[in-house]
Amino acid sequence: MKRILPLLITILLFNCAVSNAQILRAFTPRYNNPSVKGNIVYVSNSIISTSGIGAGDPGTGELPPTGSSMDNDGKGINIDIDNPAPTVKVPFGSFWNYHAQNAAPANSPVGTDWKQPAYVMPATWNTGAVPVNGAGKYGYRSGQATCLPSGQVPICTPAAGNKYTSYYFRKTVSFTALELATTFSGIQLNILRNDGIVVYVNGVERFRNNMPGGGVSYATLASSNINPGAAEAVTANLSTTIFTAGVNTIAVEVHLRSTTSVDMSFDMQVLGVSDNGTYNSSTSDLNLASCSNVLFAGLYWGSR
Repeated sequence: MKRILPLLITILLFNCAVSNAQILRAFTPRYNNPSVKGNIVYVSNSIISTSGIGAGDPGTGELPPTGSSMDNDGKGINIDIDNPAPTVKVPFGSFWNYHAQNAAPANSPVGTDWKQPAYVMPATWNTGAVPVNGAGKYGYRSGQATCLPSGQVPICTPAAGNKYTSYYFRKTVSFTALELATTFSGIQLNILRNDGIVVYVNGVERFRNNMPGGGVSYATLASSNINPGAAEAVTANLSTTIFTAGVNTIAVEVHLRSTTSVDMSFDMQVLGVSDNGTYNSSTSDLNLASCSNVLFAGLYWGSR
């Protein structure tokens, strides 16, 4: 009968500037005793994650007694084995009201701009996916689900030439008082953006990415060009205190890098996240042959 030896190490991280970066190195034997008959040292360079990892980044997954390879070509993984799964408040691919008109939205009513909860969307907005039936991902030439006008045709793959500089989006999300006070430790926005983005919650700017500082207008250009695909993804972690119990308005403006940009995209997922568990953990199971005598076992966990 085999013996299964579970190992667990837990490290609580506080004020960690880079929570999901790791330096991955090949393992070397930590214990060796040649005087013991049949001595075998098991090593493994396995990476296990239950969240925040895609099919293309599964870690090395090596089983003992291997462990010679390294995972330097893959992404570092934030390992979280027992925290509650996040609650999806707004999924990717949701309907967003949008304004794509080669100009910033006009105030409606007078003095109330498009970012505010009290804003009334006039006919220049596409509301409730009308007249275009579709949801995110929004954009053109970027794997979009719903194509947005750019000033050039055809709409999904516009010709070269000047495009609309900026696009505007609005959506509401609701939270209960209990969610904001107890259930969630933070609100996470997972965003696909091409190129620059500014996010407002209830009329107040809460996140800016790939945009210059200072005031932003329709003509403001993004700081750099973003290529379609993985580079479009960015995450913002917001405090629950900036949201209110009930209905909240999320307003987003997306800016191109240049007036002749060849692609544009937007989509967003809103998650309620909790840290009521072990914050960072690593585990390993050694399946040992029958009659094995364990002389030493160690699990090593590292990050920066």
